Amino acid sequence: MKRIIGLLGMIGTLCLPLLAMAADPLPDGVIAVSPDKMNWSDAKAYCASKGGRLPLFGGKNRLTSPDSVPSGIPIDIFGSEGVKWPPGLPFGHCWLGTERNSRPGHSWIVFASNGNVIVSFASKNDTHRAVCVTPNAQAREAEVMAESKAAGNFIKQLQTLVAEGNKQELAKLVNYPLTVDGKKSTQNMDAFVKSYDAIFTETVQKCLREHNLKEEIFSRNGQYMVGWGCIWFSPAERGGMTIDAVNTNDSGGAGRN
Repeated sequence: MKRIIGLLGMIGTLCLPLLAMAADPLPDGVIAVSPDKMNWSDAKAYCASKGGRLPLFGGKNRLTSPDSVPSGIPIDIFGSEGVKWPPGLPFGHCWLGTERNSRPGHSWIVFASNGNVIVSFASKNDTHRAVCVTPNAQAREAEVMAESKAAGNFIKQLQTLVAEGNKQELAKLVNYPLTVDGKKSTQNMDAFVKSYDAIFTETVQKCLREHNLKEEIFSRNGQYMVGWGCIWFSPAERGGMTIDAVNTNDSGGAGRN
């Protein structure tokens, strides 16, 4: 029995380096990630000891905003609210180096939800992980800008197809089953074409026509919103964008379930 236990211990010791090697490398610009949670001041000190700093929100040490989280503001390493969580970083709540002016004693934080970056804030006395970046680290601006541009182009495409009444081409841009007014009620392309008038109602079409592409496109949990929420869409695994949800009334609605 002792020999078996000893052999198992040797196997475990040999496997540990292999597990470490299998882990994704840290993203470019990240120096270290704290093994433990710590308060905001300790997180700043930890990163300083590594020769780096905490990521900044909007490139600022202080940022004031109302209770709603600003969307589209770049975050060092993380990109911005709603984009995919950076590969190689562990999921969890992480400190940002940006303090929240409108709420003394609080700082901005990021965490992952459904694999996407979510921005919030927390008391500096709370404990979260420290992600340390190089002093000159910048947001994944190229990636964020590319996806934002693709979202704008997709809205233009929808506006054109709806204006033409091209139901068949629109049906190809849907992520099935399509959520309509909170229910996954449209299962395939044929069902979409047959129910087109009930889905893309005049209210939805008006919302789409009046969407101002010069303004920031609101995003949440990896989805983009048209107008007041008449249409929600997101990047597709096969590339491009697909419609996830349609809301036929102007109460705002929600994206996919």
